[in-house]
Amino acid sequence: MNIDTKFKLNEVVKEHEVSTEWEYQKTSELLYKFFDIFDKHFFENKLPLGLIVFEIKNKKTLGSYTIAHNGFGAKDEITFNIRHINRPKFKLLSTLLHEMLHLYENRFREDDGTKYTNHHNKFFREKSKEFGIPSNHRGQTLEIINPFLDLVKKHGIDIEEKEIETEVISAKSKMKKWSCKCMNIRSAKEVDATCNNCGQNFEMAF
Repeated sequence: MNIDTKFKLNEVVKEHEVSTEWEYQKTSELLYKFFDIFDKHFFENKLPLGLIVFEIKNKKTLGSYTIAHNGFGAKDEITFNIRHINRPKFKLLSTLLHEMLHLYENRFREDDGTKYTNHHNKFFREKSKEFGIPSNHRGQTLEIINPFLDLVKKHGIDIEEKEIETEVISAKSKMKKWSCKCMNIRSAKEVDATCNNCGQNFEMAF
């Protein structure tokens, strides 16, 4: 049997998701539209098309990126937890960009001799901050700011000011403890600093 070498499974699935009348048709349209917008704006049109999937996952999970091939051989699966699918559109889109950054790092980061593990390492955290969706080392979005907000507004996403709040971390858990050798401090945002007294970088204390 002849196989068309130009056949792209993710492209066929995309066409099916956005053209079929089903529960997540409109959400699929939104996410695939912004996949292209984010790819152009943040990733220089380098990304292969992600496969957008909707599943029930752990309630603490908003979305995920699958490093390897999924159960039917497709790559670059971006899964949205349907427990949280009714969040405001800009928050869904912040999750999309977060997972696209995992895709980018998996496919394009320079080889530094370490295996890519989907962790929220320094590279990931710096890039997410640059994009306007700063993340901590656990993958929690600390806030949603520009340039992300300006970009989605430019492309028709309405956002009420009261909605622009911490994405994942509740008010009870905003303040985290960070430690060097000689002191502890508390901060709602990630601390990227060196203590002037002992010279050690501040690390999150558990």
